[in-house]
Amino acid sequence: MADLIIKPSSGGSLKLQEDGGTDAISINTSGVATLANATITAGTLASGVTGGSGLTIYSSAFYNAENTDQHTYTLNGYSTSRNLESYSSFVSGVIPAGMTSIVDIKAYTIDGQNTGGTNQVLKWEWDMGGNGEGSSTHSLAETSIGSWAQAANTNRSHSLMAANASPNRFEELASAGDAFGMRFNRTQGISLYLIGVLITYKIKE
Repeated sequence: MADLIIKPSSGGSLKLQEDGGTDAISINTSGVATLANATITAGTLASGVTGGSGLTIYSSAFYNAENTDQHTYTLNGYSTSRNLESYSSFVSGVIPAGMTSIVDIKAYTIDGQNTGGTNQVLKWEWDMGGNGEGSSTHSLAETSIGSWAQAANTNRSHSLMAANASPNRFEELASAGDAFGMRFNRTQGISLYLIGVLITYKIKE
């Protein structure tokens, strides 16, 4: 079957317009195509495609758990905190350059024992400050995060979003370049281990 060719006159651009006369698709004399208000539902972007100001980019950073007396501990092949039943665990980091917002924060833990009749509760607090600011310019006092029945050797993720009243949440106060420190503990005397914290940032939109 022969190709269907639509071609403008020499020196002109090819344009497909909507009924109001606005260009929907246009191809200039160099062959560069422009799509206005396009919705693409399938396909793959090739490696040579670069993003303009409308492209949203997300980046995730994982911050490992540490203890005051021992930087890392191992459990079932994981690098974790020591048992939160006896030790607090700490996570520190810096908000990356170019960050425009935080879209998700999760803490990851491993249940060390089965619940003994009372659900476990993770406790979280944090401090944060930028260059030249106090280390506790922004902070959250110890706050309970979730409640669950532990099952030995079970991985868990816990959302840390919306853990305070707006506009005083970690995700609302964080700015690019801020340093932060987090402290984790638990309410019940049942072994629990912190793997670390995963923060997902919006870098560009």
